[in-house]
Amino acid sequence: MTRAPKKAKRSVVRRTASKRGAAKKSAVKRAKAPRAAPSKKSAAPSVAGARPRPASTRASAARAIAAIDALARACFGNSAAARSWLDAPKRRLDGAAPAELLVTAKGRREVRAWLEEIADGGVA
Repeated sequence: MTRAPKKAKRSVVRRTASKRGAAKKSAVKRAKAPRAAPSKKSAAPSVAGARPRPASTRASAARAIAAIDALARACFGNSAAARSWLDAPKRRLDGAAPAELLVTAKGRREVRAWLEEIADGGVA
């Protein structure tokens, strides 16, 4: 008996005899070959079309956000007031909250510059 090539049909028809002697067809499925396990991706948030960031970039972003948080606490006196300012929508940002801008490097620079203006006596 010869084996069918791998790209052959997925099922083979086997003839079996019934009680009355008539041949009956039944389809028997062939076992599928196991597939390779999917590769693990980094824990970076998934955005359509975005590549995962390297760990060094995530670490530098985390340090920048921590520095902005410390600057906000220094400007507003305590962490509750700083968190309140970061989470509240601002007209200067077209209704976005400063915390929403911390996702990108450009947004972090903008929020940091604004906090530095406040520290120098500017308006919040």
